[in-house]
Amino acid sequence: MDNVDVVVIGAGAAGIAAARALAARHSVLVLEARNRIGGRAWTFRYGDIGLDLGATWLHSADENEWGALAPGLGFAVDAMPPPWERPAHRANFSQSERADYHAAWDRFYQRIDDAAAEESTRLMSEFLEPGGRWNGLLGAMVTYINGVEADQLVVREYAHYRDTLNGRPEWHRGTAYHHPDFDNDDFASFDLGVVILDRPVQLATYGRLPTLRYLDRFKGKEKAQLFESVGYGVETSTPKTETGGDTRRISIQKIVNFNGVHGMGPNIALLFSHNNSSKHTGGTCYGDSGGPTFVAGTNLMVAITSWGIQPNCTGNDVQYRVDQSDDLGWLAAVAAGHPR
Repeated sequence: MDNVDVVVIGAGAAGIAAARALAARHSVLVLEARNRIGGRAWTFRYGDIGLDLGATWLHSADENEWGALAPGLGFAVDAMPPPWERPAHRANFSQSERADYHAAWDRFYQRIDDAAAEESTRLMSEFLEPGGRWNGLLGAMVTYINGVEADQLVVREYAHYRDTLNGRPEWHRGTAYHHPDFDNDDFASFDLGVVILDRPVQLATYGRLPTLRYLDRFKGKEKAQLFESVGYGVETSTPKTETGGDTRRISIQKIVNFNGVHGMGPNIALLFSHNNSSKHTGGTCYGDSGGPTFVAGTNLMVAITSWGIQPNCTGNDVQYRVDQSDDLGWLAAVAAGHPR
């Protein structure tokens, strides 16, 4: 160890890339706690069969850095079309219907490409065929791919999305840090993180952290206090459809009990309600995880939306407590400039 210039902690994609870059000028040692390298990318092998349990596809492979890096490391890149490019089951989408849909897709994006070449500021939805049979599906795919509805996406911004995002004042760069004990394989136990912005943002008011074990005061009187969870998740979810998302909403909730959740003790997480009668409708759903939960009507943040129990965002959800000593201690270290 005394003869090593740099020690890299973690043999995931970032750690391996850092070690390779450093090795040209320094002696490097990579430390990994698991019995394998790769981090979230993991190919499980059973004989000659390989099953990717993470990092399966190279999206936008023609401009993805891995597309150029992999061959140089001796790996072959399979240029086969992804599964979603291949025909679906014919049970409710016949071959003629698929052909008709794909033709509509090609016509739509040809109009978009022509408009983008002219730096058009019209919305993408304006280029759908009037009364087109497949407009709903095309619009859904635009939303899925871009994260925003076609009637909110300007063609020029679609064509220059990198420059657009980097140039917009509401986007702020930062570095993310997770709780020092966080583990992907046990994410719920230390489900807390922060983002340290590259540049400070001035606000009129800021959130406050709770005192130690603040939530314990509601034990035995769970129904007496309302809480507000904030997030950008979907707004309705059924077995076949989802609506909303990417819009900041507030959910009014109550603590259900202090019995713990699925083997996790109440010192880690609490069960919160999704809905509180017709007066307090709404609840957290997919995409809200990681959002803060406040004591209603205050800026006191006491928990983080962690995960849900029932499908379709019904029933109750699990909130990770931030009023415990390890969480408050780490957040104090972050505020003092020591996130690690």
